[in-house]
Amino acid sequence: MDPGSTAQIRVNGIDLEFARQGRGTPLLVISPSWWHLAPWQVRVVDHLSRDFEVVLFNHRGVGRSQETEDGYTVGQFAADAAGLTVALGLGRVNLLGFAIGGATALLLARDFPEMVSTVTVLATGTPTPASEQPSIVRRLREEIDAQGYERYVRGHVDNDTTAFSPAFYRGNRDVALALAEALWRGQPREEVFARHASARASYELGSWVEELRVPAMIAVGGDDNAARGASTPLRAAHRLAERVPNATLQVFPGARHMLPWELPAELAAALRSFVAEHQQG
Repeated sequence: MDPGSTAQIRVNGIDLEFARQGRGTPLLVISPSWWHLAPWQVRVVDHLSRDFEVVLFNHRGVGRSQETEDGYTVGQFAADAAGLTVALGLGRVNLLGFAIGGATALLLARDFPEMVSTVTVLATGTPTPASEQPSIVRRLREEIDAQGYERYVRGHVDNDTTAFSPAFYRGNRDVALALAEALWRGQPREEVFARHASARASYELGSWVEELRVPAMIAVGGDDNAARGASTPLRAAHRLAERVPNATLQVFPGARHMLPWELPAELAAALRSFVAEHQQG
């Protein structure tokens, strides 16, 4: 496929939008569920596609992926990703999951280990307790009402407090603006966005992570302080690396939550080395 072009394919009874770029062993990129695939075209895919065939897709209800009334859970997102892998004939894939996409990648590795060569969990925080699901949606709607939907979405990535380190943001504001524009262009309806937000409370990282046998890299920015509750992705990464058997912990000093866009070359190099090590093994 040409860079930036997309297509649709039938998966689990719905049409999913996807894109493929590059050559090599497949790398299935799993976004936060409400993110469009377009932001990855800002800096990141150019680096990853030098070593991998990068496969991107939109979760249900996002972009041209079919909207449904239900199915907005991390477990269903993982099943959709597995169905996409089969439908595209990818065979065994390497997974790269960002934020809640990292939790989706872990569930895919747990439920479909025969499909997964390696899993990289990037900037992933801790689950939200199911009891807090109503308050998540309530706070979400309050913030959107106060800021407006567009400003709320753009603000996730256009800041130097949680998204980017201050030094990078000052010298590369164009990257933050391009990322914010790409993210906003592909946003679903507010109602669908709220369904995706509820998915934060639809999974757990219980004792099963201690039995995971797929090679795992836990990657995080050294200054990733994007807190949800009492935890941050940095704290969560250290804890997860302790629990997953033989996991590799990769901390990128100075980077914040938008690590793939702040340090795309460094992330690609770490991923290339990790995957090569386990392919040889």
